[in-house]
Amino acid sequence: MFAPKKRGFILFIFVPLIILGLSPLSFEYSISGKGVLLPASEWVLERTDDGNLMSSLLNNATGTTDSYQITEFQRGDVANLQLNTKMLAGGFIKAGDTIATILSNEEQRHFIELLGQLEVLNKELIFYTTGQKPEDVETAAEQLKLAQQELETERKLLARSKMLFEDSVISMQDFEIAENQLQVKAISAQIAAARYQSAITGEKPEQEQLLLAKIDATTWQLEQVKQRLANFSMQSPFNGIVLTNRGTASKNTLVRLADTTNYVAVIPLEVKHTSLITPQQPVTLTSNGQVIEGFIAAIDNTVQFVDGKQAFFVTVNFPHHPNLKPGQFAEFEIHADDVSAFTYLTRTFGKNP
Repeated sequence: MFAPKKRGFILFIFVPLIILGLSPLSFEYSISGKGVLLPASEWVLERTDDGNLMSSLLNNATGTTDSYQITEFQRGDVANLQLNTKMLAGGFIKAGDTIATILSNEEQRHFIELLGQLEVLNKELIFYTTGQKPEDVETAAEQLKLAQQELETERKLLARSKMLFEDSVISMQDFEIAENQLQVKAISAQIAAARYQSAITGEKPEQEQLLLAKIDATTWQLEQVKQRLANFSMQSPFNGIVLTNRGTASKNTLVRLADTTNYVAVIPLEVKHTSLITPQQPVTLTSNGQVIEGFIAAIDNTVQFVDGKQAFFVTVNFPHHPNLKPGQFAEFEIHADDVSAFTYLTRTFGKNP
């Protein structure tokens, strides 16, 4: 038998619970959970181990990568990545803002070279289709000789500029200008050679189809290089903020952007609550004294072990709020339903809901 004091204590505890359980009152039953807030989407620019660049658009609401792009550089290419540090320092970005620009010496050289080739082919086509020739072959020869001399002079100047660049006397920009000037002289020499060749050989109708095919092929290559150069300008896919992540980001991560129009949190819940969770169910969290409302957006269909217990994960969606920050740890209340006092006590103190 219980001692009088123990009997009094037991009666003091259980009698009110019995009375409460038999009362007609109803109570809101909530399920508590903990998780980390993440932006709905993230855009990450990072350097790969082999020196290339990869940009990824991450969808934290679904846990998937919506898209990614790898920018590869040719062997020996001198490429320079310029981040828009002034804009990134502001913290806020808009969709379409230029985040970074890649300056590729090899791609620029290839672009100029293709432009020159296309111009030469078009000039040749004019000669073959219109029959226009220099009346004086000697004049064409002199023009070719002059163009070749200027090209040779430009080659010597570029060699000198290369030595100055290697000795850090001139900048990379000045060296690239010298390279481009050489390309211009090379194009002029090719045009002069085409004119001279046309003047001394006369018209060859069979060349017209060949030239048209070369022009089409060169134009296609030029468009490919244009598209590649356009991809070298990286733009933000959404409005949002720049994530700093000081001390936690990988050394290969160059820029991280977050779309904070919505936040998501992935919360583990014990399996016993499975029957009580439904999509669109209201969820709240309290931050700096303010209650922020969200809803369940998705429910995982698998079970995992979390802290030694069987659990499933739910994804909760919250709208933008000034009190919410990416990476913020929070406690959440999932509002299940209104139940009787007896059911509330059973769920609270029992093993099953």
